[in-house]
Amino acid sequence: MVDLLLFLNKHGMAINLLGSVVIGISILYLQTKFAPKTLIDNFEQNKDIVQNQLHEFDKRILNVEQGLKDLPTVKEFHDLKLHMCNLGGELKRVDETIEGLESLLQRAEKQLTLIDQYIRSSK
Repeated sequence: MVDLLLFLNKHGMAINLLGSVVIGISILYLQTKFAPKTLIDNFEQNKDIVQNQLHEFDKRILNVEQGLKDLPTVKEFHDLKLHMCNLGGELKRVDETIEGLESLLQRAEKQLTLIDQYIRSSK
């Protein structure tokens, strides 16, 4: 027992310092794990604000989901691509028909020009 008292007397300050450091580290660790009273009070005060923001975010998410529902699907894009290709083919066919009509109109215009020149020269 006397040896213990002598040991504590000799090394008491170091043991006290070591104990204080361990207690300080323990308190700092526990502060990170538990919420302080001020934070809980602030949460209670800001609870309505947080609920309003959450409700607003829900509305925004619903709007985005509705917008995604309105977007065309892959099948619809594929169908659109097929229709565009068909339209391109039809336009080429119409273009060829118009070119044929243009050549016919040019021949008719030449004949009308010749007839007009003949009528004017015979007067």
